Amino acid sequence: MASGAQQPLWALSERQRAFLADCADVVVAAGPLDVLGPVHSVRWEGVRLDHHEVTLESWTLDGPRPLRRLEVSERVPPQGAEVVQASLTALLRRQGLDPAPGRGPKTRDVLEALTHGARPPQRIF
Repeated sequence: MASGAQQPLWALSERQRAFLADCADVVVAAGPLDVLGPVHSVRWEGVRLDHHEVTLESWTLDGPRPLRRLEVSERVPPQGAEVVQASLTALLRRQGLDPAPGRGPKTRDVLEALTHGARPPQRIF
């Protein structure tokens, strides 16, 4: 669809539209689709930071309202997770990074930036 080679009549199947009509609290318009983005993402797994083995994920969006997000995550069992989080936060701060605790998911940040005019949409039909 994004190439414009095929006209997207609707992004959802009849069954999906019926489900939305029955269950959703909002009306989904059947208008043209917009291509937003691009969003660039890169993921590195198994990165060693001191005694932490983390996953780094970078998301960037260019345009009038550029977005740069770096997510640092570490999988640990629930027992002791607070201690690991405190240790990782201290390590990142020593490296000049300021983790923003309680910040929303990066996907939400990117979608909000896209839908609030970070880049003008491109009509695909």
